[in-house]
Amino acid sequence: MSNEPSPQALRFIKLLSYRRNELPKEEIANKLGFDSPTELYRQVSQDNYPICPVCGTTDVPRSHCSPEREYKRQARRGTSEAEELPPAEAAAPLFHQALKKLDWAVVNLQNQHEYWHGGRFVAQEVYKMQFAVLLVLM
Repeated sequence: MSNEPSPQALRFIKLLSYRRNELPKEEIANKLGFDSPTELYRQVSQDNYPICPVCGTTDVPRSHCSPEREYKRQARRGTSEAEELPPAEAAAPLFHQALKKLDWAVVNLQNQHEYWHGGRFVAQEVYKMQFAVLLVLM
C-alpha cells in the first residue's frame, strides 16, 4: 500500500491549504487546474469531500445552496394601474386549428412506416391506392 494521498485527497488538502494562506478563490482554482472556483467546488464535491458545490463552504451538506434558497422569487409590488387582458376565449380558434392538425396526424399514422436500416431510423409514408369498381346494371 502506498502512503501517498490520492489525487482527489491531495486536491482537497491543497484547496484547504491555499485558503488558509488567504489566496483569492480564482487563483486557487487556477492553481488546481480549473477555469473557475465553481468548477473546482463541483469536482471536490463529486470526490465526496464535504464542500458545497455552489459556494465552496466546507463541512456543510450538499444541499447547502439548494436552488430554492438561491433563486427564491418574490412577487413584485405593482405601482401601475391594472391593464385588462384579452379574454381567454379569443384563443379558441388557435386551439381548434391545433386540434385539427393533431387529428390529421393521428389518422395519417396508418401510412407511416418506420425501419431501422444501416444504423439509422428510416421513416416513410406509404399510401395504398384502393380502387372501387362500380357496376351499373341496367
